[in-house]
Amino acid sequence: MKYYCTIFALIFTLSNITAQQALDIDVKQNKEIEALNKKVAELEKIIKSFENSTDDLEKEKRQNRRKFSDLEQTITQLQNQVKELHSNQKTNHQTIAAVKFSGSGITYLETQVLFNGFLEELTKASDNSLMDQENINEKIRGLEIVTTGCISDECLQVGLGALGVQQLLAGSISYTKAIFSVKVQKLDATKSKPTKYSFRYKGEVDGFITELSILAWEIMGKEPPGRLTRKRKPNLK
Repeated sequence: MKYYCTIFALIFTLSNITAQQALDIDVKQNKEIEALNKKVAELEKIIKSFENSTDDLEKEKRQNRRKFSDLEQTITQLQNQVKELHSNQKTNHQTIAAVKFSGSGITYLETQVLFNGFLEELTKASDNSLMDQENINEKIRGLEIVTTGCISDECLQVGLGALGVQQLLAGSISYTKAIFSVKVQKLDATKSKPTKYSFRYKGEVDGFITELSILAWEIMGKEPPGRLTRKRKPNLK
C-alpha cells in the first residue's frame, strides 16, 4: 500500500511539473509572439513610410515634369521672340534699295556689268543689307523709275513708297564723245529732296570702273579702301 501511495504522489508531482512547464512555455511563446507582432508593426510602419515617401517622390516627379514642360514652353516662346526680333532687325537693317541704272551710249549688257560692280562695292561699304534686285524689280515693275529711267524727285518718292525702304538709290550711266558720265541720286525717307552725286571721266574703262566703285563708298559716307584708291588712273577730261 505504501508503494502505491508513493507512485501516486510521484505521478501527481510530475503532472504539476508538466503543467507548470507548459504554462511557462505558453507565456514565453506569448512574449515571443508579442515581440514579433511589435516587429511586424514596426516593419509595417517602415513600409508605409516608404510608400508615403515613394508617393511623395512620384508627386515631386510629376511636379518637376510639369515644371520642366512649362520651362520648355517658356524657352520655346523666348526662342520664337528672339527669332522675331532677329527678323525685325534684319528687316529694319534692310533699308537700302539700289535700282539698276539706266544706260545711254552703251549696251544693255555693259550697263548691267557696270551696275553690278557698283552694287558689289555698295554692299561692302554699307552697314546695312541691301534689298535684293529680284525683290526690287518685282515691287517697282511698271513704274517710271524702271520703264523710262526717271530719277526726278517725284519718281524717286514713288519708288521709295513702293519698296518701303529708308533709302533709295537710282541713277544713269552715259557714254558720249569718249566721256563717261554718271549721275546718282539718293533719297532718304526722312527727307523731301534727294542727295545728288555725279562725275565725268575720260580715260580707260578700268579707270572708270574704279571711279564708279569709289563713288559707292562715298555715297555710303565711307572712305574708299586703299585697294581702290591705289588703282586710280588719270582723268583726261
